Amino acid sequence: MRPTSIAGLVCVLAVSASPLAAQDVEKLLGSWNCDTPEGRARLVFHSDNELSYNGVRVPYQLLEGAIRVVEEYGPVEYKYRFEGDDMIFTNPDFTTTRCRRQAQQAAPGGGGGLVSMLQGHRCDYTSSPDGWASSSRHLYFDGQGRFVLTNDASIWVDGAITNADGVDGQHGSYEVTGNNKGNEVYLHFDDGGESVLYVHVVDGYGRIVELWYKDRTFSRSLCSQ
Repeated sequence: MRPTSIAGLVCVLAVSASPLAAQDVEKLLGSWNCDTPEGRARLVFHSDNELSYNGVRVPYQLLEGAIRVVEEYGPVEYKYRFEGDDMIFTNPDFTTTRCRRQAQQAAPGGGGGLVSMLQGHRCDYTSSPDGWASSSRHLYFDGQGRFVLTNDASIWVDGAITNADGVDGQHGSYEVTGNNKGNEVYLHFDDGGESVLYVHVVDGYGRIVELWYKDRTFSRSLCSQ
């Protein structure tokens, strides 16, 4: 059965935009938050032929008033129109998806803005039921739009702990959409990937203390584990 909403974007025809559609490129470029039947989604138009949907980068073909994608069962066109700051997609099943342009933040490295509300170390920690193995991930936010992610693992071998520290260190930039519970924090990895975390706990000064990622919690307190 063919996907029936913009959430079904898989891959796209790598063809240049038509001349009539080119005038819409500047309107499309940038980040959009979309309300879909599956929940909030992140749509970013990076250029006139490449977009990312929830962190997955794909090419696309821009037509007049539509984008064309290739889904599992063949090409599909999603018609769109602009309503103020919103973009409305008409899905193949004639339902609509509303996307709102994300407000711009201070550029990474420039400081200030919402990114300054997330600074320092945030960690998660898990261990096996028998206590023989554990793993943790450490996120460091510089408060100016850059982050570092490292993965650490420990395992008991012959009565001693063997550590693998700093595995798969990754860097990138981050965006904070708000400092209220449930707001998104987007991690843009330098290798092109993207992840979405959610604000969970904020202190009395509006600083983000704890984040959620899927079923895992990133907290200051867990950095001492």
